[in-house]
Amino acid sequence: MLDADEPPVLLGQDQGANPVEYVLHALAACLTTGLVYHAAARGIRVESVESKLEGDLDLRGFLGISNEVRRGYKQIRAHFTVTSDATTEQLEELTKFFTGLRYRVESGACLDFNRHTTRCLISVPPPGCPGGGTLTHKEELP
Repeated sequence: MLDADEPPVLLGQDQGANPVEYVLHALAACLTTGLVYHAAARGIRVESVESKLEGDLDLRGFLGISNEVRRGYKQIRAHFTVTSDATTEQLEELTKFFTGLRYRVESGACLDFNRHTTRCLISVPPPGCPGGGTLTHKEELP
């Protein structure tokens, strides 16, 4: 189970990561795993990887205040610190898997959810019936 919260400015108590922070965490884990996988496939030993992701999110879009700005991240930046026997050139080569078409094709789900619209089925059970029962609302989002 994951606890989620929002900062006080969004009426939360800041007692946990908010949903968009979880998205960044999931993406960081996926990119880190991909980096290590591609390094291993090339015989590069990786001792450790630290990742830091940050993104630009306009609350006017996120809160639905303005249709003029995107609701999600406008840009996400990933920064890695790698302890490895790799040369600078080898590390640069590994980053090409994250920035080019080759990575998008080969990596499947890691960035796919962030680059393409994903249909979501939303369901809400009636009060007093957690996890089951007749649905009171069912909407498929584009």
